[in-house]
Amino acid sequence: MNIIACGEGFGIYNIEQICLERGVTLLGYLKGSCEPWRNVTKPSIDITDLHRHKFDYIVLCSLEHEKYHALLKEHSVKGKKILSLVTDTNATLEKLGKVKNIVSRKKGKRNDWDVHALNGKFTGNVPPMMNEESQYGLVEKLLRMYMRIRGDETKFPREFSAGANWASCLALTRKEFYDAVTRNDVRKLTSLLNNCCRNETTVSIGPGGDGFRNFCQAPEDYITSEITTYFKMWKHSLKKDMPIDSVRFPDIGNPYGYLIDNTLVHVIGFYNHYRALYCGDLVSDSQRPVIAEIGGGMGYFAYYLLKEFPQVTYINFDLPEILIISAYLLSMAFPHKRILYYDNPHAVLSKRILSEYDIILMPSFMITAMSNVSADLVINTISLGEMGTANIKAYMDQIARICRRYFYNENLADFCYDYENYPEDCFPVPELFKILAHSPCRWPFFSFESKYHIFMETLYERR
Repeated sequence: MNIIACGEGFGIYNIEQICLERGVTLLGYLKGSCEPWRNVTKPSIDITDLHRHKFDYIVLCSLEHEKYHALLKEHSVKGKKILSLVTDTNATLEKLGKVKNIVSRKKGKRNDWDVHALNGKFTGNVPPMMNEESQYGLVEKLLRMYMRIRGDETKFPREFSAGANWASCLALTRKEFYDAVTRNDVRKLTSLLNNCCRNETTVSIGPGGDGFRNFCQAPEDYITSEITTYFKMWKHSLKKDMPIDSVRFPDIGNPYGYLIDNTLVHVIGFYNHYRALYCGDLVSDSQRPVIAEIGGGMGYFAYYLLKEFPQVTYINFDLPEILIISAYLLSMAFPHKRILYYDNPHAVLSKRILSEYDIILMPSFMITAMSNVSADLVINTISLGEMGTANIKAYMDQIARICRRYFYNENLADFCYDYENYPEDCFPVPELFKILAHSPCRWPFFSFESKYHIFMETLYERR
């Protein structure tokens, strides 16, 4: 489809961007219809020369649309050839066709665009990086780690065990997982981990369970709109342009998602990649920075962090049912990294130990084994506010002890009424931290417009 534009855009956004999104060819602008400062990239077309151009429509997108509509009629342009973004936005966009691409302005450019093809939902199977039999050795090691944690956790303060919310969630949602570990069934556990993006093992921490079923059932247009929103938020949050491949979802756990430029992405990837860049940049002046995460979930923050900042030592403190998932993902993604798995309740996570490993995977109670001021940055997202007050206090005391520079957290801004919770402004943050940045969460599911959760993004610095 070929069009000529009258004006640059009205009430929505740039007409060039609209055309790029839909694969429409913009031949040029009607002469005199654009403000000089717009610096448009297409040629100017005199109204007397319209007959020289093969166009399907002339699109009115100017405040002076009535004047131009009359002029076009005077020059014998048929009414059915004239569309208006001003008076009939939805019908005009429908005539211009379905959105086929995500378009974003290049950083530092006013009229230069990146165009990415929207290839649609992907729910097909992703083959594992190695066959299940080849994974038995790793899974056996992870199962031993899990069982050791369960045996040792009673020796440590209860504040580092699962609170009421998480204890209930885990007990109600992971029947097959508990059956596999109770029977020491490595084969069954391997099968669950190989499909963790689609089953019960990642309920409430990732894309599994209802997340996969809901995705499969959701209309294509809904998913396209959602992924476009997350893409644009990610793109605008970056300091520089980055290729879509940088947010590619790892081929681990049989993932699903959306294809952009035939690259598999997921909304979870966008916000974890951004968090990784944000936190990694903060400590990039250190030669070997240490980043400790309380509640690393599936491990996607760590995955993108270690991709972008391979010099980082990453430590995850988490509940055993969740730690085993991130341990699997990170072990599969980084087979050549030096990984320390929990195996000793008396271990000390000294600065020497931190320097000898790239990834350290520990149960929550082992945060007490960290040396003082040994972490350049501590991060917690979407979990402290779901704990009880005693748990929050215990973790805040440990953060104050181990954090050398920054504490970043994304947690509740206000009450949720379907479970016990505490807003982040109720946390007992020690006075030795000062706030550097504090704003509502940018990601739709956690934003102030969300029907489900309302979160804040807060960065503290040690005084």
